[in-house]
Amino acid sequence: MDMKAFKLALGLVALALLLSAVPLNVSADSHTIAPGQTYSVEFHATSGEMIPYLWNADAVLHFTIREPGGVTIVDATTTYDSKILPASSGTYRFSWTNTGTTPVTLYYTIYASGVTEHGVSMLVWGAIIAVIVIAVVVVLAVVLLVMGGKKQAAPPYGAQVAPPMAPVGGNCPMCGSPVDPQGMFCPKCGARLR
Repeated sequence: MDMKAFKLALGLVALALLLSAVPLNVSADSHTIAPGQTYSVEFHATSGEMIPYLWNADAVLHFTIREPGGVTIVDATTTYDSKILPASSGTYRFSWTNTGTTPVTLYYTIYASGVTEHGVSMLVWGAIIAVIVIAVVVVLAVVLLVMGGKKQAAPPYGAQVAPPMAPVGGNCPMCGSPVDPQGMFCPKCGARLR
């Protein structure tokens, strides 16, 4: 794999991670609620989709979340920073009621990632494994390229090396050609004589 292909693969993995981190469905706003009034936000969710939410107000509000069937799944009177994992698909109703005597300003954010918590985790682990596999392939390719260009190394110190062959009767012991008895190599085949 060349460096261009590696960069492209890494870019695709980064894009997939970025897209998985961007919420697909978001509701965020501020609203002033008069005394005795209720402000509601309807939020469509899919079963198994994680819905984190955060709200804050400058006074106490009564907060509820109702499932599509009308069942209340959250009932509280404090600032909230939490999440729900819907059991069924449909429209969930987030409501704030001002039970006080003065107007209250509400700030809220509700969002869904479009995938389940397990799905995000699987996507992240898949991306990590893909990056590791790509890195291993690149390292192996580099090692093979470097090793392919090197000459065979000399035997390690102390290794047994075949002794030089002595010419027999003025002829090369490998090819039988006549050689100089004082020569180091056969002039025909290049065999070492001493």
